[in-house]
Amino acid sequence: HSTELAAARGARTGLAAAREGHMAGALLLLLLAAHTGSVTQRLLSRVNQLAPGGIGATALQRAEVGSLVAELEAQRSPFAAPATQDAQVALSGLWRVLYADAPPPSNGRLGPFRGLAFQDIDVGGGAYVNDLRLGDEAKPWLRALLRANWEALDEVTWRVNFRTLTFDARFAGKELRLLEREFPEGTSRVWRFSYTGPDVRIVRAGQGGGKVSAIGQALGVRESGRDDDCLFVLQRVPRVS
Repeated sequence: HSTELAAARGARTGLAAAREGHMAGALLLLLLAAHTGSVTQRLLSRVNQLAPGGIGATALQRAEVGSLVAELEAQRSPFAAPATQDAQVALSGLWRVLYADAPPPSNGRLGPFRGLAFQDIDVGGGAYVNDLRLGDEAKPWLRALLRANWEALDEVTWRVNFRTLTFDARFAGKELRLLEREFPEGTSRVWRFSYTGPDVRIVRAGQGGGKVSAIGQALGVRESGRDDDCLFVLQRVPRVS
């Protein structure tokens, strides 16, 4: 009987330890999620205090955004493979560019005008559109659309191949095509999804520098230049009809 009693006590102790271990693991996951959410909210709060696209941000403001971005990038991304098997859920939809340190028009500026920049991704259709709107978001007086497709280089990286660029103006309720051009074959950029969440993502985009340099070298592209490692902070938004 003493042997059976000892065995029963041991089983209860093991079960209790297992439950405690499970609870500790769940608590750790909740704490990590809360911390990541806190960083995300602080980043969104900071970039939303700036002009759309981060246009006109000071060096100090850019440093503050960069610090928050680095903190978020250090967290575990909810989507481990946004460029491949997670792409449909992780990337499909309309994304607004909240902040970019890229040159115009990627940051929403076109000449003297300031607008809103979007990325529209259709993973199922293999289509990507850079959408710059000047004026009313739903009915802009000028709209520039850069259409592209892509190929995955690894689980978190795309090579985006630019195809066409169009400019359309709205006049008296009608749209007028002002310009349409095709990009030369081979015009592309490398995108690295350094953090991808359900509604917020961070993209490092360029020809080769910074965090995408190893892939850039493999592609044989240059390592220096203004647009070699551009930072984008994007938020998923509903479509406006």
